[in-house]
Amino acid sequence: MGSNNNNRLTGSSLHRRESERTQLFGFNEPPTSAYENKPSFTYSRDTVTRLESQLEESNSNAMSAMADRLRGLKQLSMDLGNEIRSSNGALDNLGETFESTSSKLKNTFSDMMDMAKRSRTPLKFWLIFFLIIILCFFWVWIT
Repeated sequence: MGSNNNNRLTGSSLHRRESERTQLFGFNEPPTSAYENKPSFTYSRDTVTRLESQLEESNSNAMSAMADRLRGLKQLSMDLGNEIRSSNGALDNLGETFESTSSKLKNTFSDMMDMAKRSRTPLKFWLIFFLIIILCFFWVWIT
């Protein structure tokens, strides 16, 4: 069995298989090098200058299209920068407004606590009173 495999792989049988393959694909003899059967192109000067001018024109068209895209990207980035700056200004103003509102609410709450202490009315009464008012507003809002 081992000798059978050795007979298959001999040089003559491999050469025969290779020639059968090349005949299958329509080649008489396979080329020995990729550079051996290279076609030669001969162009006239007019053809070469015409091809060069076509290439230069397509390159200039591609360059102008790329320049237009770059101008658009530059304008977009400038607009984004302006929007970010204006948003930062608005956020700063909003932060200042929240700080002033927070301090006003703290002052109002401390004033309310002082008023509740001076009125000799217990704090529980005021909490129940405000809870009733909030429930009334909620009831009116639902219906």
